[in-house]
Parts: sequence; C-alpha cells; structure tokens
Amino acid sequence: MSIIRIHFEVWGHVQGVYFRNYIVEKANSLSIVGWCRNTSSGSVEIEAEGTKHNLDAFKEWLQYEGSPLSRVDNLIAKEISVKNNEKCMTRLKTLK
Repeated sequence: MSIIRIHFEVWGHVQGVYFRNYIVEKANSLSIVGWCRNTSSGSVEIEAEGTKHNLDAFKEWLQYEGSPLSRVDNLIAKEISVKNNEKCMTRLKTLK
C-alpha cells in the first residue's frame, strides 16, 4: 500500500481537553506518524502520514470522536508531500 501525508487543521473546543494526547494515542494505534500542535489561534494542527485507509479512519475519528471533552466544529484536510522520516506521532510545542 502506498503512503500519503495529510495536513489537518481542526477548530472547535480542541485545546485544554487532552485532544493532542488522544491524537498521539490514536495515530500510533493506526501506524500513523507525524506531529500535532496547538496553534495560537485556538486550532490544532496535525501532519499525519500513513496508508489512505488508516488516514481515512483517523480523519473520521478526529471529526466524530477525539477526546471525551473535545468538540470539533470544522476540519480541513489537504494532501501534502510525504516526508518518510518519522517513527511515531509526536506532540510539538504550541505554534506562536
């Protein structure tokens, strides 16, 4: 199966609710690598790399499950260039 990379930006009640912790856990369970971080505008930004099947499942999870206290109001996903240099999903510091 070929590998693709998706840039996600997620808006709603997604900061201060352990959303990134759940992102890391879910992504790693789906063999998705990349990173996630909070932005200064209140969204969460994610770059995720894996199979299309697993990224589709991850996108659905982001939209409809997430962390127990999160609420997603909007999600944008755009395919970007594969990096092929990461071993897992990691949390980065907030983008300022």
